[in-house]
Amino acid sequence: METNFDTDNDTDDQHFSKLQRSATRNGFTARFRVALGLSLILVIIGLGLVGLSTSSLVTNLGCSALALDSACQPPSHPTVAPSSTVIVRSITTPTAAPTFGPSPTPTPVLSGVPSQAPTPTPILELNDQQVVTNTINHYVVLVVVDGAVRKAYNLLSVDLQANEPYNDFIQNANYTLKKGCWTTRAIHVSQRNSLTWDVGVELTQVSCVDTTPMAYYDWRFQVQKQYGLFVITSLGLYPTGSQNQ
Repeated sequence: METNFDTDNDTDDQHFSKLQRSATRNGFTARFRVALGLSLILVIIGLGLVGLSTSSLVTNLGCSALALDSACQPPSHPTVAPSSTVIVRSITTPTAAPTFGPSPTPTPVLSGVPSQAPTPTPILELNDQQVVTNTINHYVVLVVVDGAVRKAYNLLSVDLQANEPYNDFIQNANYTLKKGCWTTRAIHVSQRNSLTWDVGVELTQVSCVDTTPMAYYDWRFQVQKQYGLFVITSLGLYPTGSQNQ
């Protein structure tokens, strides 16, 4: 029994020794493989660095030997062919040069001196005689020159228009004269009272061909101031026969 037990122990020791040697070999093999892989990686990296250095050296030598060749430039600065530039000629429509007027002269402003308001232009007021004269002149021009009898009718007073309707007015020679050509010679104005004025206009009826005098008349007006306005209250056409009469 003891012999068998010893035999079993020896067998176990031998088996354990084999396992121990096998594990030792396997561990050595694994370490060897790792070391070999690292060595191969380092060799590959070294060969890559050597290749880059050789390429850079060859490039520098090539550029040194071909220094006169303009195409040899460092790889970091590639040569770019100049692109063609297109010039567009714009056609502009000529415009008229602006005209500049003379610039106003600036008015100097004195500090501390009060500015003065511009003096307004005085409005010349006409006296009553001038207003009466202008009223009759306007009536004569409307009838003799312009033929605007409607406007002339509006210069009559309200009472006179009531006594002389417009249709009768345009056919009455005392108001609108006879058909033909007329010239005026002089106007005479006299004041009857504070509100009433008498006006006489010397008229000559002439030939429309050569302006030869044919007849002479005195066109008499009475003008009165009503509600602040001068209006014609009566008028009549009277023949005088001759220029000196």
